[in-house]
Amino acid sequence: MPEKKKVAIACQGGGSQTAFSAGVLKSLFKNEAHKKNEIVALSGTSGGGICAALAWFSMLKAARGDTAPIEQRLTDFWRATSTQNVMEELLNDSLVGFVQLVDSGMIHMS
Repeated sequence: MPEKKKVAIACQGGGSQTAFSAGVLKSLFKNEAHKKNEIVALSGTSGGGICAALAWFSMLKAARGDTAPIEQRLTDFWRATSTQNVMEELLNDSLVGFVQLVDSGMIHMS
């Protein structure tokens, strides 16, 4: 049996880049890249770090016999942390708007 290629994965963070990282990881695991290659490291920044940690944790669980698809934890986590209704969307939009006003200097925090 040929030796598996060693692969290290770094996941970008930051809004849509985190979504991209999550999508790529989900696709890699769904297509069993972890069975075809030896994933030796997963790392990331911000949301990408969360994606990497979830994937690594899922790989560890799978190695111990857990039958849940590795990519499922990524899907479940990001779905659970997204807005689920209009009230949550309004709160999120309000908080983002407030932070933007603080960052622009229109509101001063002391």
